[in-house]
Amino acid sequence: MIEPVVGDQHRGTLAEVFWGALHGLVTLDRGHRLSPGHREERLAVLMSRFGG
Repeated sequence: MIEPVVGDQHRGTLAEVFWGALHGLVTLDRGHRLSPGHREERLAVLMSRFGG
């Protein structure tokens, strides 16, 4: 999944950023710290950058 967007960046660092962002969104969402009405939009933003 990371391969198409690596470019000149280090794969390991990019993977850490992706999983860190995803984990952060899940943790904050489960803790009801994020607006539930924007869940799909947040995931779309993350995937537009990392989804290839």
